[in-house]
Amino acid sequence: MNTQLAAAPIEVLKVAYPGATAWIVGSGPSLEWLSPAEFGPGPVLTINYAIQTVECMSLENPVYSMQKDQRFCDTDYPILSHAHENGKDGWGNYVFDNLALGMAWNKPSLMSCLSIAKLWGCTRCVCLCFDAVTRGNFYSYEGGKVIAKDCRGQYPLIGAMSRQWANQIGMPVEWRLVWPQRS
Repeated sequence: MNTQLAAAPIEVLKVAYPGATAWIVGSGPSLEWLSPAEFGPGPVLTINYAIQTVECMSLENPVYSMQKDQRFCDTDYPILSHAHENGKDGWGNYVFDNLALGMAWNKPSLMSCLSIAKLWGCTRCVCLCFDAVTRGNFYSYEGGKVIAKDCRGQYPLIGAMSRQWANQIGMPVEWRLVWPQRS
């Protein structure tokens, strides 16, 4: 369990991964099939419950758990929290502020991840398990099971918003589909 008492500003990791590929993992149902073979070198940013799956993989990559909106689950990996949401009380290992990253405070976690990857000096992002974007499937994978959720707020627009933001900040993004492994 991550027990750090006071969070550091995300800026302490500025240019921590120059020229690297950032691997961003969403919480879509294809998370059930994600395997270590999907990852290359570079930092991994998981969103919400995705850390539960990635943590079990014991990747050699640096791994971070973005839990922007609320505290989703415990993890031994560093947690990134948002200054205007769950990081207000100093929770997490690193606190970021969407405003400091050049966007409105309430923009989606994926946009925050793209900006953090840019801050870290990454030159490319690969997005995995974003089924809402790649397949139009708005279910999520939490605690080892697929969960049907209401299609809420900006959720159907996240793909378009993130593509536009990535173009604006000059961050190339590849959207990869994850499929079940056949034996």
